[in-house]
Amino acid sequence: MKKQLEQIEITKYRILLIVSLAISIMISMLSFILVKKSIKYFMENRIIHLVEADFESKALILKSKKDLRPEILREIPCIKKIFVGKLPFKPPSVQMKVIKKGAQIIIYKKFIFPDGAVPVAVELDREKIENETSVLAARISMAEFITVLLFQVALLLTIRGLYLKPLRQIKNDIEKISSGKLSVLPLSGTDEFSGIRRKINEMIENIKDKIQKEDIMYQFIHLLTAGKGFNGEFVELMRKLIKANEIDGVIIGLPKRKFIETKIITKNDKKTKKVIPDQLEGIESYMNTVKKEIELTHSKLNYLSESERQLGIKYLIGFPLSTFAKNNGYIIFFRKDTTPLNEDEKVYLKNIAKSIAVAAELKELIESLEEKIKEEKELLESTIKSMVRGIEIRDSYTRGHSERVAFYSKEIAKNMGLNEKLIEEIYMAALLHDIGKIGIPDSILLKPGKLTNKEFEIIKLHPVLSYELLKDIKPLKPVIDSIKYHHERIDGSGYPEGLKGREIPLAARIIAVADSFDAMISDRIYRKGMPKEMAIKELINLAGKKYDSDVVHAAIPIFKEETPIIMKSQDFKSLSEIERRRLDYFFRDSLTDAFNRNYLFFLFNNLKESNTPFKIITVDVLKLRELNLEKGWDYGDTILKRLKELLEKTFNPIAIIRYSGDNFVVFIDKSLKDADIKARMRKLEEELGIILSLHIIDEKDTEDIDRLTMTLTKIETKGYSEKT
Repeated sequence: MKKQLEQIEITKYRILLIVSLAISIMISMLSFILVKKSIKYFMENRIIHLVEADFESKALILKSKKDLRPEILREIPCIKKIFVGKLPFKPPSVQMKVIKKGAQIIIYKKFIFPDGAVPVAVELDREKIENETSVLAARISMAEFITVLLFQVALLLTIRGLYLKPLRQIKNDIEKISSGKLSVLPLSGTDEFSGIRRKINEMIENIKDKIQKEDIMYQFIHLLTAGKGFNGEFVELMRKLIKANEIDGVIIGLPKRKFIETKIITKNDKKTKKVIPDQLEGIESYMNTVKKEIELTHSKLNYLSESERQLGIKYLIGFPLSTFAKNNGYIIFFRKDTTPLNEDEKVYLKNIAKSIAVAAELKELIESLEEKIKEEKELLESTIKSMVRGIEIRDSYTRGHSERVAFYSKEIAKNMGLNEKLIEEIYMAALLHDIGKIGIPDSILLKPGKLTNKEFEIIKLHPVLSYELLKDIKPLKPVIDSIKYHHERIDGSGYPEGLKGREIPLAARIIAVADSFDAMISDRIYRKGMPKEMAIKELINLAGKKYDSDVVHAAIPIFKEETPIIMKSQDFKSLSEIERRRLDYFFRDSLTDAFNRNYLFFLFNNLKESNTPFKIITVDVLKLRELNLEKGWDYGDTILKRLKELLEKTFNPIAIIRYSGDNFVVFIDKSLKDADIKARMRKLEEELGIILSLHIIDEKDTEDIDRLTMTLTKIETKGYSEKT
């Protein structure tokens, strides 16, 4: 493999040499043409001038027309023919004229002597002129070719030594990391390649840290949604979380009817106690009362009780364990030093808190469900629908999905001639087929962009989670396997077990077709749904490959003619305030309330698709780090917030995106002139008392999103020196 890579490099270098040679030849050929044309023009005009001058001198020297002989006029070079007296054309009325006719150049002169006038015409030898100019142009072009070629070869050799060799070494070291021979890239020197090595090492460490945290998240989801609760396994997993995030402990409060069960988990200890809500003290009492996210540093820890002070808390961040249905307690992460969490760490811990909140709510929902089934069997369907809507309320773009799939599945089962009992069981299974998604964090379930492999693996858990949640509910036992296997495909490409053909229960094969059809025609935040006709065509193409042919055949009339009532009134375009705030989780910067860089892709594509004209500028706060060190981080945060507000007020922009720490990307009206933009920025500097760096993105760099992000990355990594 290594030899193949080296051969590819050699081939690339040879290609560069060939391209260099080709460029040199092209330059030489172009030079030859231009030089030849210039010299030819010069020589023709020079000879014409000489002939004209010679005519004048002959007219002055000679005294009689009989003295004018053709031999006298042959002293000028490149003369082809001389006509004296009789001309091959009608003489012009002027005394002297240069006549260019086709490939001929003829110089006409009327000599006037005392004994009469004599017309004379001289035809230049253009072929001879052409040959002489070609030889001279070829010599000049060859000299240029050799000079350019030598320069390019020298440049390629320099590039090879200065850049290709260090890059090849970096590539070899990365291969060693892949094979396990190295853990990080070795560092040496202070040049740009040493900087690249450091950045790669940082990336490797970040990836390792992210993988570890994703694995912990995966384990949390599996543990909590599988119904294992807050047992010893949960405590050990929480300790892994403590270690991975460099925190010192966690306080968890879970309401239990008349009391609150509190767990304090540290690196080496665990305490559990039950307290009446009115007897809670310190930060726990505050969290249980206000039910909102808090972050406190050492200077603001006035709420701590004596027992909490004994834990050595110097910094804490707390989250309510809330779902859309209710508040299920609180969780507090603390450190024994004053170092605050960064934004990524806060988001990660917030997701953990949501998973725990969902687990607590889920446990209560399942207990309630079992109780209701025991009390009144006829309430089963309405209770299940409430549960399903409890899941779907998290994601407006899938709202009604389970009920539509249940409708389609029921109608397909009828069309296949199944008995009424089985039809009702399939209907119930279809209603509950996605119940396991309640265990998927918002950060994955509602993610607007492409999922990572790890995130997709978590999504693929939902059929198993649905099975685990419902397997002990007796009325559902006949259809529980169809819930677990509704994402299996008859060619074995599905999940969770890769079943094939008839190994997949019939109910699961029916739900799979209904589920896929509804997913195809439904709008998503990142795409428009297919037309029904196109979705039906897709299912027909995949019949016998991914889906059961008999099921697809029975489903086609249903999909063509029947529309679930819930879909008829569905409006995917309107978003409630709660749904908008959910999107803010992905698209809003928590400090400045500007959009974050995740929003760039969607905003750019929407503007392009709607043909909305726009201009992009970037604004950086220069020396923000020095301001933070001199006046404190709160002052720097205030500057960033104020800058965002003033940008909004000054430009009335389409959108403001906080692209990185001190860098804002602003989409503004395309009609604004550059000079006006700069003048407005100078006023902003004066009002804020800071120095701003402005970059007006060239229009050609906004033609597509890849080009734009490359330009923004260059500005972000290299900086921009233009002051407003």
